[in-house]
Amino acid sequence: MDKNREHSPVLTVDIGGTKIASAVIGWGGVILAKARGATPESTDEVDLVDAVERVARQALVQADVDLAAMDAVGVSCAGIINTSTGVVVYSPNVDALRRTPLRMLLSQRFGVAVE
Repeated sequence: MDKNREHSPVLTVDIGGTKIASAVIGWGGVILAKARGATPESTDEVDLVDAVERVARQALVQADVDLAAMDAVGVSCAGIINTSTGVVVYSPNVDALRRTPLRMLLSQRFGVAVE
């Protein structure tokens, strides 16, 4: 890892059945900003990715941090996830997460690695 990026902030996203929460975490685990929004009821994965991006960008703006400063974005959700491929096989809480290549979709949207 680049020595200058060793202490770069981390963007986190949690996708739940009713809400999407995001936080920017700084050095030492300090929460720099938090944001939340509703999880779309739609079964369309694009609607879900749009909502995730909207909430994540709100947290980044509040923290005054550019997405380019991130090495990666950490994402969590309930369900069966193929960690090798980043595909959410099944989520009991979010209808849009059924055989969804979430890692790929969010990596393309954010332009950084998603884990």
